[in-house]
Amino acid sequence: MALKVAFMIAALKRRQAQAVTLRARVAGGNCLGDDHGYDSGMTAAKIAISLAPKHLKRAREEVRAGRAASVSGHIARALEMQARRESLQALVGELIAEHGEPSKKDFAWARSVLRKT
Repeated sequence: MALKVAFMIAALKRRQAQAVTLRARVAGGNCLGDDHGYDSGMTAAKIAISLAPKHLKRAREEVRAGRAASVSGHIARALEMQARRESLQALVGELIAEHGEPSKKDFAWARSVLRKT
């Protein structure tokens, strides 16, 4: 069973890395939905937030580089990515609680299987 858990953990980590890479490559950085960088199924609410100057600079650079449609879209995408990361971490935690920690041998097996795919 530990092998199965190791495989699932390794596969989830690989898929997460692929998803982040894919989202980064999407033209205009719009990974969540409409042209404004928001999920079209949700109503947007205007709020005021405070950002450190380095974070605001980074967000504006993402917009200028075409990787985000707007500063708001960049922030929305970052929040969505964090939520997905936390969801995956919770799933991995549940698998470990149910089946135990995978061994180094389990991880080695999972890596070898993933290299073949």
